[in-house]
Amino acid sequence: MPRARKDGKYINLKIDKKIYERFEKYCTDSARTKTAALERMISAYLDQYDKHSRNRGSVYD
Repeated sequence: MPRARKDGKYINLKIDKKIYERFEKYCTDSARTKTAALERMISAYLDQYDKHSRNRGSVYD
């Protein structure tokens, strides 16, 4: 039985080839799909961003 589809959005991006190769190796080594890995990375980054921006107004201050 197939899995239910996520309520998600598609994104299309172009990144540096070396970064993509590192990302692909990470996904293979960690046995994660690219979607799952990228969702975790973006979520962790945004959690840090939110934490810092609450404490001092902006991450980049």
